[in-house]
Amino acid sequence: MVQKSPKVLIVDDDQDIRAGFELVLNKAGYEVSSASCLSEAEVKVHSDMPDIIYIDRILGDEDGINLLNKLLSNEKFKHVFKVLISGQATSGSEVSSGLNNGADGYLIKPITNKELIAQTNKFLRQRSDLVQLYQSEKRLSKIINSNPDAIIILSKEGTIRFANPAAERLIKKQGESLVGHEFGMPAVAESSAEVVVRSDEGYAVIASMNFVEEKWGGEDVFIATLRDITEKKHAEEKAAHLNSLLEAISKINQLIVHEQDKATVFNKAAELLQKTHNYSGVAIALFDDDKQKYRVYANSGMHYFPLDWEADINGEGNVPACMKDLLKKRKTVICNNESHCQDCPYNRSLEENQMVVSMVMSIENKLSGILTITLSKTNILSEEEKGHLRSISGDLAFAYEKFRISRSLQEKEKQYQQLFERSPVGIFQTTSQGEVVSINTEMARILEFDSVEDALT
Repeated sequence: MVQKSPKVLIVDDDQDIRAGFELVLNKAGYEVSSASCLSEAEVKVHSDMPDIIYIDRILGDEDGINLLNKLLSNEKFKHVFKVLISGQATSGSEVSSGLNNGADGYLIKPITNKELIAQTNKFLRQRSDLVQLYQSEKRLSKIINSNPDAIIILSKEGTIRFANPAAERLIKKQGESLVGHEFGMPAVAESSAEVVVRSDEGYAVIASMNFVEEKWGGEDVFIATLRDITEKKHAEEKAAHLNSLLEAISKINQLIVHEQDKATVFNKAAELLQKTHNYSGVAIALFDDDKQKYRVYANSGMHYFPLDWEADINGEGNVPACMKDLLKKRKTVICNNESHCQDCPYNRSLEENQMVVSMVMSIENKLSGILTITLSKTNILSEEEKGHLRSISGDLAFAYEKFRISRSLQEKEKQYQQLFERSPVGIFQTTSQGEVVSINTEMARILEFDSVEDALT
């Protein structure tokens, strides 16, 4: 399949600027279109659906912020990376104002061809990261909204802020949404109880109810989960089991979104899964780009499976046969000490009442690692639980790709800095007010300074 070129829309009332941007970005592999005013830009952004849009801050008598606000108010364009551009007289407060108004980036003209390409490439990478984050949030939202348990978010005063479809069905309000109503029962953090829930229609069900404290939209709230156990009281254990996994999914996704340290994300993810879900042990193996091998990166709990294994992309190495099969077929493997495990040299380490579940961590068919969980055979691994674990595996694969991209970006930025410093050509950068902010060694020599530091003082 032929890969489509990224699309860029230039909105500027200066024909020379538009033509210059188009020429440079076209040569860099971008598909570029342009508009000279807001009305033309509105038409083209709907028809072209660009990946990146450059919006001149001042368009004659028009204000580029107006176009930015229209794009921000339309869910259709949330994946469009919106960058404001303005002339060299732009102040820091104007840049801050543009970013605070919702712009994803800001460029100040004039800009060199190389810088334009570098900035555009950077914006495209940032957009890709944002799209993946949106998709991760969408998966999490789908899990919550499709969950059979009622999930309700309450203010500290007991007002319902959010209720998923299951909650709306459980606590019917004669056609009204639950949001805005009083919950009607006391909320105590980290508590659980069996309660009788009565609807406005007169029927009552017995539900198990759990509360946790959390942050939601910047507000301290309670998250309440309710499950109807009127007819199937024995479903209580399964409810707690699945709810804790959902909590782990939520916390892992928060880690992925907010935590910048790779080791922290994967170690805490392993710990959350193991402790929250009562698994005996959790191990996460990742692909080591430097050594070109899969190896255990993070683990938590007690394991009845080796942690010192490693394998190449073909599954070859000091690794059990079941793991080789997993890497080759990319299907979930369950080792439970039955006949197919008898010839395995690692069989003796797996206790009689334990089993190991391993599944691949992949995104867009790209294998990033393996999630391995040790648990008791008395735990019934339902298809629903497997589905949640596959979702976690996908989220962890997304986190791996996020850090891999970040590392690549840092390396490229380092290479750029080295090229800047070692260039045989004198180079310096200034602010819009003419203040020198960076200078390379050659330019310092040309200007007859003893060092770069002297040139900047």
